[in-house]
Amino acid sequence: MLKRYNKYGDSMIIYIDQIIVSDIIVNYFFIKLIKVIFKEKINIFRLITGLLLSVMSISLFFIPAKYIYNLRYFIGIIIGFIVFYNKNIKACIIQIAIYYLINLSFIGTLVIFNINNIILLVLSMLFILVLFIISNYKDKVIKDKKFEYNVRINKLKLIGYLDTGNQVYCDFIPVVFVNKKYFSSDFTLYKKILVKTVLKEEEIDIYKGPLLTLNKKGYFVYYSFIESLEKDILLNQELRDKDD
Repeated sequence: MLKRYNKYGDSMIIYIDQIIVSDIIVNYFFIKLIKVIFKEKINIFRLITGLLLSVMSISLFFIPAKYIYNLRYFIGIIIGFIVFYNKNIKACIIQIAIYYLINLSFIGTLVIFNINNIILLVLSMLFILVLFIISNYKDKVIKDKKFEYNVRINKLKLIGYLDTGNQVYCDFIPVVFVNKKYFSSDFTLYKKILVKTVLKEEEIDIYKGPLLTLNKKGYFVYYSFIESLEKDILLNQELRDKDD
């Protein structure tokens, strides 16, 4: 516990242990959120180093010297560099900037609403996190919905996603990729073909099957089944609706 006086001469009691715990929790969740969004794993050593530096920087709030006191504004950049550094410099800079801006937003919220209660502090942190998630994922959700279609293959009803990166053809016929759980006797193995992925060439099985119906239009396509496909079916670029 520490007693301080504000500029009006009023005394304030500050609980150092609560400040340290809340600082660690808040910074961990901010770092974790950014890593999740960028689909990266957290380096435990870098995370602990960054959190320790964040805790140590709390002491700057109690040093009256003007220039030393103002150093606290740059600590976030240093912490960000430690935690988010990787060979992709562009991604590193973006993550550091996001981390810094989230922190500023959080601190600004605490100051504006004069929050000094631990429960309100946690709610404020969650509020900032939710806003950040919404702002980052709304465009992706809107885009995903735009390229989703109702697909019918015989009696099978699927939600299809138009993958403009799917440019796979077999005998000049477009190939669509289907979640393996929908495989049935309606499909018969036709041949194997080589397709190029980002990292290598890969051999896949091509199946013949029923006509694919999309927006009441029938398409003759070949099928390939994938075990870990997140969507029901990834449509070929050629099946793009002319109105899109």
